[in-house]
Amino acid sequence: MKLKRLAVFGGSFDPVHIGHIEIAKSAQQNFDLSKVIFVCAWAAPHKPQHFASAQDRLKMLSMAVQNIENFEISLFELSCKNVVYSYQTLDYFQKIYPDYEILMIIGSDSLNGIKTWKKIDYIVSKYKFIVANRTENLPSAANEYIKNCLFIDREFENISSKKIRALLAAKDEQAQKYLTPKVYRYIKENGLYGC
Repeated sequence: MKLKRLAVFGGSFDPVHIGHIEIAKSAQQNFDLSKVIFVCAWAAPHKPQHFASAQDRLKMLSMAVQNIENFEISLFELSCKNVVYSYQTLDYFQKIYPDYEILMIIGSDSLNGIKTWKKIDYIVSKYKFIVANRTENLPSAANEYIKNCLFIDREFENISSKKIRALLAAKDEQAQKYLTPKVYRYIKENGLYGC
């Protein structure tokens, strides 16, 4: 019997943007995912600084994914209130969903730096990645972990939360096109990212 599939999409979501949502929707369609679970990091191992509080990041994430079928948010990493590594998060969901194949959604930029991940060889012995190719950061063919990857069948614009924060701080209205209306309004109303 074919296992049902579930994908974990972790990140700082500082802020969550339309690129995140597009990637999750495409992954769901391409790979017949029963659900996509967004996991907001308390403190991401590769991004020690956050610019909005955990509460604000979670609120924006909730606004961005509400009413999208089979999209959920987990408080697992936030509730730990510490750095949680990907292998720990994946094992946590495998324990909760023993009858599912657990995958992890990442961008090709993350795939290019995946060798530095904690216990990466353990991760690839148990799990696969769904990779979103970013136009300006395509994976190297020499990457030894490509064999553990499923690639979404399109490329995505190189939208980053860092770029959006810079636009917001500069009071540049272009930021609006990268965010859902509710998230943009929340950022403006709460004066996040210096806007």
